[in-house]
Amino acid sequence: MAVQVEVKDNRVQQALSELNRKREEAGIPEELRKRRYHMNGSEKRFLREKRAYKHAVGEVVSERVKWLMMRKKGGQ
Repeated sequence: MAVQVEVKDNRVQQALSELNRKREEAGIPEELRKRRYHMNGSEKRFLREKRAYKHAVGEVVSERVKWLMMRKKGGQ
């Protein structure tokens, strides 16, 4: 998972920005946040269920908004 960048013509700033972009694409910052402290299995399960709940609620809300928009268009 080594990220390397080549510095061309002493353009250090450009190389640094390219390095940061490659780090983001490789997912290194997320991995560091995950490994900041140890999480028990119950904590992981809680977060997984919380994300699933938010996703499900978001789907319901978006379906409701679509239905309302279609209803509004049909009533004109």
